[in-house]
Amino acid sequence: MKPKTILILVALAILLLSACTTLTGHPMETDKAGSHERTGNNSEEKEVQGYGPTPIMPVITTMHQGFVYGPGQRVTVIAEGFDPGDTLAVTLFHEEQGQLDAFAIENIDRRGKAPIYHTIDGSYPDGDFYYHVSGSNGVEKSYTFALDHSHVVESVPFEGCGIYPEPVLGSTVLIWCTGFTPEDEPVVIRGLVDGEELFSDDDTLVWGDGVVTYLLDIFEDDPAGEWTLQMGEEQTFTFDIGANHD
Repeated sequence: MKPKTILILVALAILLLSACTTLTGHPMETDKAGSHERTGNNSEEKEVQGYGPTPIMPVITTMHQGFVYGPGQRVTVIAEGFDPGDTLAVTLFHEEQGQLDAFAIENIDRRGKAPIYHTIDGSYPDGDFYYHVSGSNGVEKSYTFALDHSHVVESVPFEGCGIYPEPVLGSTVLIWCTGFTPEDEPVVIRGLVDGEELFSDDDTLVWGDGVVTYLLDIFEDDPAGEWTLQMGEEQTFTFDIGANHD
């Protein structure tokens, strides 16, 4: 092929490439796996207009936090990653007012987890908060949330019952069920194993979002296997308790 012909072909190729760039713009960026860039919320949260992400379960953890709560709801944190049996120092901070509360949690369960909770009743101001949690071994964690007392809770973005974390002997878990109304009387909760009542609690409150939450301490000598939690007359939740993994 003659040199003049080659130059003409190169010039045409440059013109075609410029035209494609003008029409299509930059190519879509990809993540490290090579797939198209993902957008929007992940499966751990749901966007509620005006109030940011709302939890798909009523539990704040290290990977599941930063949510907005309104009057009558309960903020529940499961602090994780500490030494079993340790005592934790917990401090509550407000973005503008600084430290608002401090307390200790003793006898962390065998998996290094501990519950922290606060019912939104007007005792704290609106704004951003975080719990700072530290163990005696130097481990420190922070758990963020926000309060908005003008936030009218009409529904929650999850349905039915759930449990967190996975229940095993010697641990503490949070169980929740939806479908109640805030005007309900305190709910009677019964724990059943093989049809026999293992425990009963008759003063569990319904929160302002129609959710009942129950912290269950599972002792080392409790029976493993299938348990049923009956919440009033509205809900029955069945789950399996595994043996410990030591």
